[in-house]
Amino acid sequence: MRGGRRCGYLAPVLDERCGGPVRDARDDARDAQGAGRLVDGRVLADLAPVMLWSTDATGACTSVNRRVLEFFGCTEDDMLSGRWRSILHPDDAPAYLREFEAATAGRRGFRATTRVRGADGSYRWIETTAEPLLDADGRFAGLAGSNPDVTDRLLRGRATAFAAELGDVFARADEPAEVTDRAGRRLVDHLGLALLVLAPADGPGGASRVAWEHGTGDGAGEEHVEAVQEGGRRLFTLTAAKRPGEAWHEEELRLLREVAPRLSLHLTRARAAQEVRRRYDEARAVVARLQAALLPAALPVLPGLDLAARYVVAGAGQGAGGDWFDAVVLDGGRVALVVGDVVGHGVLASATMSQLRAVLGQRLGAGAGLLEAVADVEQVARRLPGAAATTLCAAVLDPAAATLAYVTSGHPAPLVVRPDGTAAHLEQTAGGPLAVAGERAVRTARLGPGEHVLLYTDGLVERPGRSRAAERELLAGAAGRALRAALAGPGEAPPTGSPADALCRALVGELAGAGARDDVTVLVAGPRTPPGPLRADLPAEPRSLAELRAQLRDWAAPLHLHPAEARTVHLLAGEAVANAVEHAHDRERRVHVPAARRRVRVGADVDGSGVLRLVVADDGRWRPPREQPGDRGRGLALLGALGRLRVDATERGTVVSVERALQRPVEVDVPGPAEAAAAPGEQGHEPPFEVLPGGGAVLRVRGAVDLASAPDLLDELRRAARGGAVRLTVDLSGVTHLASAGVQALVEAARGAGGWERLDLLAPQGGAAAAVLDLAALPHRTS
Repeated sequence: MRGGRRCGYLAPVLDERCGGPVRDARDDARDAQGAGRLVDGRVLADLAPVMLWSTDATGACTSVNRRVLEFFGCTEDDMLSGRWRSILHPDDAPAYLREFEAATAGRRGFRATTRVRGADGSYRWIETTAEPLLDADGRFAGLAGSNPDVTDRLLRGRATAFAAELGDVFARADEPAEVTDRAGRRLVDHLGLALLVLAPADGPGGASRVAWEHGTGDGAGEEHVEAVQEGGRRLFTLTAAKRPGEAWHEEELRLLREVAPRLSLHLTRARAAQEVRRRYDEARAVVARLQAALLPAALPVLPGLDLAARYVVAGAGQGAGGDWFDAVVLDGGRVALVVGDVVGHGVLASATMSQLRAVLGQRLGAGAGLLEAVADVEQVARRLPGAAATTLCAAVLDPAAATLAYVTSGHPAPLVVRPDGTAAHLEQTAGGPLAVAGERAVRTARLGPGEHVLLYTDGLVERPGRSRAAERELLAGAAGRALRAALAGPGEAPPTGSPADALCRALVGELAGAGARDDVTVLVAGPRTPPGPLRADLPAEPRSLAELRAQLRDWAAPLHLHPAEARTVHLLAGEAVANAVEHAHDRERRVHVPAARRRVRVGADVDGSGVLRLVVADDGRWRPPREQPGDRGRGLALLGALGRLRVDATERGTVVSVERALQRPVEVDVPGPAEAAAAPGEQGHEPPFEVLPGGGAVLRVRGAVDLASAPDLLDELRRAARGGAVRLTVDLSGVTHLASAGVQALVEAARGAGGWERLDLLAPQGGAAAAVLDLAALPHRTS
């Protein structure tokens, strides 16, 4: 009947040719002819090169051939009693038995591949093919099956597939660590390894170095080592061990022999590629540093105008290009804004950019109009190699009149961004890129309240396959959302930095990501309410210094000073006031100053060009500096180093004035605000001064070290140093303000400890202490 087999040695029934339907085994044995055929069937089955078996209708094993007994190293009784289930691999047994039982219950055949434990205790793969057995009446009488050993064929196929997969892994891995990690993980999974160690011989003197390992070498399982050698020199060693109870198969060993040299080769190639990338990155970094040096290092901090810029070098595969920006303060509170783009990348583009920027900035600063300045730059561009087809947008913003005059020379026109989240592109003016014939014209736009002006290079939005209209729409939407978020009201996320800075940061973060093939330059200008003059009248006492810093912080908040600039302003004011506190009483001349007059008056304001003017006045008499000041006089030295210092002394009192041009650093090649993580104390309230033990001979100093706290610091340093018996480390990482009085305390502590070799100062670069220690030329380390 279709779908079943009638008889045979392995069947529990005999067909009509063997005496008709089965009665039982004893009846069959009595039938001589049937018995003869049974004997013939058994001989034939035992001669078969594959394992053969049969079951009854309940799934119980009824017969097996000799190959089964030899393969598993068991007796016929073992198999007929059902102990064959125990030879299945624990991981495969559940699925195999489910399929076997389902086939028996469903009276159908099945096919399955599984691992079984052989006579030597190792596991091998067999492929079961079973078909239903039918009696003479066509009823289901059990299953008859064969189990050929397919281990070699299966492992060869898997090894071939694995080799192809490994080739894909090698192709995708760029770094040496990726090569070893990805290949190692796949080898462990594919071969079922308990231990794998990959060790290239790239250590000192050609010594092997473990690059990747899995498991532990506890001796479990059989270990195998493959070494790659060339000219008698070992290049690579692969050590592997199977799980306990599992032996190596020849196909697996062959795979290891093939993988080891391939892995060594790809590691060598990955290391070579890594070195090429390192050299390229170094060269690219040099060009990027050159570009940064040729661009403005900072923008002026103006009282009524918020300026910010970002410059991002193009992605991998490109050197720094010819983008540039500039902001030039003009008379009458006006500001010239410039963004330009020289064609190409590399040193030539950077050098060309610097020359064009210098000429345009000088002409605008000298009072030339937009058309006149651009015409002068164009004359230079005609003679300068690499300057042809340079584009630029130059504008003059008048905050008082709320107007923007601009000229575009083949460059995108400015974008006006409104506080309500909308934005509009201004119209292009006449004229193409520099050194291209054509008339130029100036357009003027009127700005509404709170509107910001954005100048940019097309690298911000230009991508392959994106239309010009889509680029403009994308930029307008992103800029509108960013400004609206930056001007967020109560209940929304507070902005970080000034609105202009937040707008730059958001645009670079959202648009200058993956797919950018050109440098990105963004320059933003927006209105802000200038701070009024600061006036403070304080007691001429050390305790007034902390109060003054708090007042300065509140007064300068609208300017959004960079943390380093804010520290400098605090230092200027603190040193001038500390000088008044120390000298106001005039004790050396024994001139009595009434308590009511022992006060100090502080004034601060910023003019339209961004120059801060600090004035500190007291009623004490000025003492001329000593010819041999010793360790004193550092305060005036700091004032002179950080600004333009002037001292006016009369019989009625002393006035110290300091001027400094406020600036905000521009981030180059960094698509996010590195200054966002301000030093401790620059945002919010100033932490209290304290000196804490740091474990061992270490003291950690926090807070402001000024005229009031310096004596306490000196006491702590002297106590901890024990007259030089201990080499003391002073960690100044948490210092938010270091005045000259603090410098003096450090100098005296070093002297008492026996010199600077006994006092180790730690002041991380960019912190409040490091800048002052650099100015004072005190020995210290930054890490």
